[in-house]
Amino acid sequence: MATRFDPRISVIRVCAMLSIIAGHWLSMQNINHFQFGAIGVEIFFFVSGYLYSDKKIHNVKDWMCNRWHRLIIPYWIVLGGVILLRLIFGYDVTVNAALVYFLNVQGIDRIFRNLSLPVLKGMGQTWFLSVLVICYIIMLVLKKKPMIEKKIREHSKLAFLCSVLCQIVLSFVGIQIIRPLCFFYGYFWNKEKLNMPMKKYSILTLLLVMLTAMRFVTHIFCDGSILYDYIMFGWSFVVLALWLIVTSVKVLDCMPNVIIKMVSCRAWKILDLMTYPLFLTHYMFTSGEFAVINWINGLNAQILVFIILTCISAFLVLFFTDYKKMKEIISNT
Repeated sequence: MATRFDPRISVIRVCAMLSIIAGHWLSMQNINHFQFGAIGVEIFFFVSGYLYSDKKIHNVKDWMCNRWHRLIIPYWIVLGGVILLRLIFGYDVTVNAALVYFLNVQGIDRIFRNLSLPVLKGMGQTWFLSVLVICYIIMLVLKKKPMIEKKIREHSKLAFLCSVLCQIVLSFVGIQIIRPLCFFYGYFWNKEKLNMPMKKYSILTLLLVMLTAMRFVTHIFCDGSILYDYIMFGWSFVVLALWLIVTSVKVLDCMPNVIIKMVSCRAWKILDLMTYPLFLTHYMFTSGEFAVINWINGLNAQILVFIILTCISAFLVLFFTDYKKMKEIISNT
């Protein structure tokens, strides 16, 4: 099931995580109106699908146990910590909200928009996990039905057009599938196409400029509508994510020795390992009662406290869930 390590993907993944954190920080400061920092979410979905495109899952049970250990256990630790802190400081925690988040169904309403699920402040970013699990389930079906996957690959252009049409139609009936689509665009993306020729890259850049312009126009005239919130917003981000990935590959390919040296150093390996714990822990310090803006004065002090608390929390999660790997990286010279 293992695949050859790609240093470019490591760099893209870490940068995507940092953009998500930056986006949430800017939202806390009320200066992220167009949510460009959140582009890291689309990049994560695309990269997640891309990494599984040629992986063979021989034992589904073992694979599910591995995913459970890598994703759900750290998530439960952070969830337990947030609930405990809220109870200690006297903040509201409902049984329904705790159960929804424990079962990891808190993000279902990101697909079925008419659903109304209880919210646990400080854990809002974890909707990503619910949607990712749905993507994994569909992916496992495709792995078990190779003929379906083969047909989709053989008719990829038609499949893409159908997916766009379905997304637009479903948006008007309260169903949003843009994030799962982003995962499977990565899954079905040809490995060689990340090194996109300049002609196709120019077309992609032009498409990005056009969609972004259309997004700003619809934001002015149709903000709050289905057209803007669930169609133009979503597709402009999908294309932007793809453009950033392809552009990053082009830039990184210009300095392969530097990139290999960077991702091989101890500091980078630790940062890469902490990507998921940082994603899990940062949000409670940018949203809700524990947001640093609520109890720390001064921007510099807020940044410092936010970085310290997020890193300490992520380190503790990593310590309890992947101590062996962390010790291996730290001890290696």
